[in-house]
Amino acid sequence: MPVYVDSCVVLDIMTDDERYGEWSAGILDAYRDQGLWVHWMVFAEICAGLAHVSEAEEVLRELGLEIRTSRQTGLWLAAKAFVRYRAAGGTKTSPLPDFFIGAQAEDECVALITRDVQRFKTYFPSVTLISPAADG
Repeated sequence: MPVYVDSCVVLDIMTDDERYGEWSAGILDAYRDQGLWVHWMVFAEICAGLAHVSEAEEVLRELGLEIRTSRQTGLWLAAKAFVRYRAAGGTKTSPLPDFFIGAQAEDECVALITRDVQRFKTYFPSVTLISPAADG
């Protein structure tokens, strides 16, 4: 079964992050045979620091990542998570990228590779999270 990959993991590799770069590259290698997916929002997040879309497309090719689009049920789940966030005192006025990413993983019953576990644990507790904390 494929797994979703969060932008922090891709950015760790792109920036050769001292703390997590090696872990992120290793975890993608470990799951590559299952298939590695990124939500379209992750693609947008990695594009932010690049000069041209072709650079982001090359990153996806090199890492073996496939862009997935949102399904309507995933978008609905993201909206419901955002409503819970606002009810809990959240201050953002529109859904955060993590809501779209977590909702899509939940909707497709797919695990998520991430370092940013707290929001996913809180709003998408049924999603299996693959993180450095879970590894060690």
